[in-house]
Amino acid sequence: MKKKLISLMIVIFSLLFFLTGCGNGEKERQVAESELSLLFKAYGFTGEMNVEDAVGRTIETSIYSADGHYTEVVNGEELTFSLSLGYGEEPEDSSPEAIASTESLVRTFFPIALEAMWKQPEGRQLQKEMERTIKGFQFDHMTYSGFGGTIDEDSPQIGDYYKVVETNRKAGKPLQGLYDIPIKEMLAKENVIGTFSFHLMTSDVLNEKLGQAKEAKEFLKTAVEKADLTQFPDGKYSIGFDEETESGTYSGSSSNYFYFYVKDGTFLRIDEDYYF
Repeated sequence: MKKKLISLMIVIFSLLFFLTGCGNGEKERQVAESELSLLFKAYGFTGEMNVEDAVGRTIETSIYSADGHYTEVVNGEELTFSLSLGYGEEPEDSSPEAIASTESLVRTFFPIALEAMWKQPEGRQLQKEMERTIKGFQFDHMTYSGFGGTIDEDSPQIGDYYKVVETNRKAGKPLQGLYDIPIKEMLAKENVIGTFSFHLMTSDVLNEKLGQAKEAKEFLKTAVEKADLTQFPDGKYSIGFDEETESGTYSGSSSNYFYFYVKDGTFLRIDEDYYF
C-alpha cells in the first residue's frame, strides 16, 4: 500500500542510512538546531528545542539527520518529545497555506503527533492497562520491548482525525491540537493503530532462526486470541517482534507482525496483511 510522502524536509529515520559525514560535531549540531528551529517556528510551535547530536550528509540523500528533544507547555504541563528528524532540503511547497495546513502539520511532525496523543492522561492510562495484558505473553527468548503505533493516513475516516486536530488548534499553540485527541474514538475509526513490539533472540543457524520466528509468531497469534482484552478499546492493533541472533545480528521484518481487531472488549479477528 502506497503511503503519502512527507513533503516538508523532515524524514523519519527508523533505520539510518550509512553516513559519510562526521557526527557529534558542534558545527553540525548548531546548524541542525538552527534549521529545525526555523521549521518549528514556521508552524507556530512556541517551545524550546535541544539538538543533542547531528550527522553529516548521507550517501543516498542530501538530507542531514539530528537527534534531540523538543519541550513545550501543554495544558499547564511541560511535555518533552524526542526528535529523530532530517533537515537541510528545500520543501516542495513552502507557501504559507501549505505550512499552515493541518495535514501538513501532522505529516511533518508525525512522531510528535503520535507521542503527544499518548502523553495525555487518557492515553497514559490506556497504554498502562493494555500493556498489563500484553506483558503477560511469555515465550522463550522473547521479551516485550514497548508500545507505539501509527496514524493511518489511508484510513477511510482519516478526515475525522484532521478535523479534530484543526478544531483543537489554538493560536500560538499548534501542539495543542496534536495533544487533545479522543483516542478511543480514533482507535475505533482505525485512524490510529496501537502497536506492541517484542524482541526475539534467535539462533545463528538459518533454519533454526526461521523456525524460532515462525513459532514466536504463532505463539503471539494464539495468545491474542485467548487474551483478556476487556481493557482494549474497540479498534485495530498490531503486534510482532524484531530479531537478534546469538552473534548480535539485528533484523526486522513486517512478516513478523500482524493486525488484530477488538470489539466490545473481545477478540474479533486477525489480519496478516501487515503494511507498516
